[in-house]
Amino acid sequence: MISSISGRIALPGLSVYAASKFALEALSDALRVELKPFNIAVVLIEPGNVATPIWEKSIADNNAVMAQADAAVKKLYANLIQALDRIAQNPQGIEPAQVASIVAHALVVKWPRSRYLVGKRIWILELLSWLPDSIRDWILLRNFK
Repeated sequence: MISSISGRIALPGLSVYAASKFALEALSDALRVELKPFNIAVVLIEPGNVATPIWEKSIADNNAVMAQADAAVKKLYANLIQALDRIAQNPQGIEPAQVASIVAHALVVKWPRSRYLVGKRIWILELLSWLPDSIRDWILLRNFK
């Protein structure tokens, strides 16, 4: 199953996307145990940022919504939208072929791991997911201002 690092840590502005990936992680965890007696492996591929049009699409959607928002909403979300714009302008994503390579590996290896993290500097987000909530929130708030 193709999930995302967003299935381990929910970043501001990506709440709905992260919720769908957290659900996929739970489904995979349960299916992995349920299907084990049948020798069916359930594997999660968890990429970080992949070089696809996702950022351009999300920024366009954000801009369309913000164009219709009132001043109070624009003020409330201005910092978050600016932070997401900065990420979109310099996404540093991996090529989709790298993710495909991991998928191919997981399909042919005799004993696949249950999870494969894929991406540049993905360990940083993985580390954030292990921190206490208060510390993680403080770091995220500092970076999404």
